[in-house]
Amino acid sequence: MKTNKKYFKSLSYMLVLISFISCSQKPEDIPVSDLKTGCDYVLAIEKCSDAIIDIISNKKWGDLKHEDKEYVKILRSKIKELDKSMNKTIMDEVKNCPSYERLKIKLIEYKILK
Repeated sequence: MKTNKKYFKSLSYMLVLISFISCSQKPEDIPVSDLKTGCDYVLAIEKCSDAIIDIISNKKWGDLKHEDKEYVKILRSKIKELDKSMNKTIMDEVKNCPSYERLKIKLIEYKILK
């Protein structure tokens, strides 16, 4: 029974964080200091990745507007900032996050971190 309570507490926390990250901020404005768990980082990186995918999907880099290219660069910088700010414990947690595999596929498929 304790495991179920712990699971639901974690799930509730994650849902609150998802709604906070997805609704209230632009991806490039997510404060690293607000991210506490590996899943928090995965969700933040995925939000940046999704914004990049929205811009580059089905387009060649040369066909993008200058503003779009600059925004993609900002988002890639944010992903790198998030990556660099993770400590070893967070890095270990990231791999256990339910959306980690989905994020990994996006990063590879769309070459987000060239």
